Amino acid sequence: MSHKNLNEGIQPIPVEWQKEEQEWNEAIKVSYEKKVRELVAENGQLLEDNVGLRHQIEIGKKEKSELQNALEHAKKSDPEVEVAQAELKKQLEIYKKKLKAKLADEVEKMKKRLEKEVEEIDHINLKVAGTDGSLTSVRFRFDGNQIKETDTAEKYEMEDEDTIDVFRTQTGGLGKFFL
Repeated sequence: MSHKNLNEGIQPIPVEWQKEEQEWNEAIKVSYEKKVRELVAENGQLLEDNVGLRHQIEIGKKEKSELQNALEHAKKSDPEVEVAQAELKKQLEIYKKKLKAKLADEVEKMKKRLEKEVEEIDHINLKVAGTDGSLTSVRFRFDGNQIKETDTAEKYEMEDEDTIDVFRTQTGGLGKFFL
């Protein structure tokens, strides 16, 4: 049984397609740069939100301190004071729980937002149109390996500035026959 070279029969990209490839690369670059700008803006918003949350925490600490001071002041053996003291402790615990829950919710929202952004960056969906506007079937290769739709950059250990080869899929023609 003979092994067939995987690249056998693959024609190099014709000169007229090189301009299309450059346009595709430029479009991908522009799209990528736009996404990066959006993420930078989103990051700025997240930083502002973080500052707002820190401010809320400081307000909460101040209110907690005031409640603790009132509680200390109320420490007397008077039954009314003991009731007020117990009520203040309850209110303090309720406030602590609400603050923790609010912070946990905000952290979870930020985490989900960042996970979504990372997921969006991991994949680039392309539609390739010929010069006549019809969709063209293409294949992608990296370091000689065909890239499947479900493959990721991590699988091929791709880094920034790596190049993916694009080949137009050929249809028709005669195959080799052996008798």
